[in-house]
Amino acid sequence: AQDSSERMYFKEYPGKLRGTDMLGKRLGLELDILKFLDKHLKKLSGEWSDRRPRYDREE
Repeated sequence: AQDSSERMYFKEYPGKLRGTDMLGKRLGLELDILKFLDKHLKKLSGEWSDRRPRYDREE
């Protein structure tokens, strides 16, 4: 398992916006989020597990 300190990042963005108010403001936040997801989730080995109950799945 990867050390959690390798998954932590700190970056300041211009302005006084916080949280989801930062989305869609052309700060580059969305690109950083996509890079994070690609690096730490998309490339994980292992099979996806659907946690929804069977009656709620479209199989």
